[in-house]
Amino acid sequence: MDQQLDMINEAAIRHKKKAGNALIRLQFDLFQTEISQAIKIQPYLADLQTLKSVGKYLKNRFSAIAGIPDFLAQVWYDIPAAIDRSELTPGMGRYTDHLLAKAAQVKNVVTEQPFIDSRERLHHSCLLMAAGNYETARKHLLETLISTHPLRAGLWGYYGDVNVLLSNFPEAGKAYIRALILAPKQLDLFRLKSEELRHLYTTLRRKYSDAEARSLLLIIGWLEGIITIPKGGDWLAQQFKGLQDQLTQALPSNKHERWHRFSICLYLDQSKPIGQIDYEAREQMMELDRELFEKYLGKLEKDLKGF
Repeated sequence: MDQQLDMINEAAIRHKKKAGNALIRLQFDLFQTEISQAIKIQPYLADLQTLKSVGKYLKNRFSAIAGIPDFLAQVWYDIPAAIDRSELTPGMGRYTDHLLAKAAQVKNVVTEQPFIDSRERLHHSCLLMAAGNYETARKHLLETLISTHPLRAGLWGYYGDVNVLLSNFPEAGKAYIRALILAPKQLDLFRLKSEELRHLYTTLRRKYSDAEARSLLLIIGWLEGIITIPKGGDWLAQQFKGLQDQLTQALPSNKHERWHRFSICLYLDQSKPIGQIDYEAREQMMELDRELFEKYLGKLEKDLKGF
C-alpha cells in the first residue's frame, strides 16, 4: 500500500514540476494541462493549490498586457494590490516574486538597461534581488541612483532592502530616510526588508490611513529611535531643491501632506552639524503639528540629558 502511494505521489510531483516549469516560461496552456493532471492524481500534494492559484492569477494578468517585460513589471507592482483583494495570499505573493525572477532569466529580460519595461517602472535589480543576487542588485541600483534617477523614492527603498539583506544596516538606514523624505507613498511595503519599519507601519495602520501611516514613518521612527539621521549630511540640499521649496508654500490642509512636510523639516534640522539648529524648519514643524513638535522637543531634551 505504501509503495503504491509513493508511486502516486511521484507521478503527481512530476506533473507539478512540469507545471512549474511551464509557468516560468509563461506557457499557460501547458501549465493548465500539467497542473490538472497533478491535481487529478494527488489533490493534496504540498503547495499544489498555491501553484494553481498563482498560475490562474498570472494567466489573467497576461491576457490583458502586450509584451513580456511590461507584463512582468505590471505584475510586480500589482502583487500587493492582489493580496489586498484576497486574490493572492502573502505567501503566494512572495512565491510569485521568485517566479517572475526566473521568468525574466528564461526570457532574457534582464539586460544592461536599468529598467526592463517601456515605462521604466521595474528596475532589473528588483528581479536580481528576488533571485538572491544581492550584491549585483546593490551595485546596479546604486549606479542608477547616483547617475540618472537620484529622486526615485521607490528605488531608494529597494536600495535600503538590498543593504539589509547584505547586513549593511547604516547604509540601509540612509536609503530608507531618502525614500521617506522624497515620497513615502512609493515605498514598497510588501517587500520591505526592515522588520522594524514594517512593524511600525502595521502599528500605525491600526489608527491611520495608509497615506497617513506612511507619512508618519520617519517622524515616529525617529522619535522611537528606529531611524537615526546622520549629522552634517547635505544630501537633501544637493539633490532636491524642490523639497525645500515646499517650505515656502502655504501649509497643506490634509494630514498626510502636513506630516510629510514635517518629516522634511525634521530631517533638515537633524541633519545640521552638531550644535547648529534650523530655526525656520522648527517654526514650520510647530505650525504643522504642535503636538508632534512638542514630542520632538521632548526627545531632544531627553537626548541632551543623556550626554
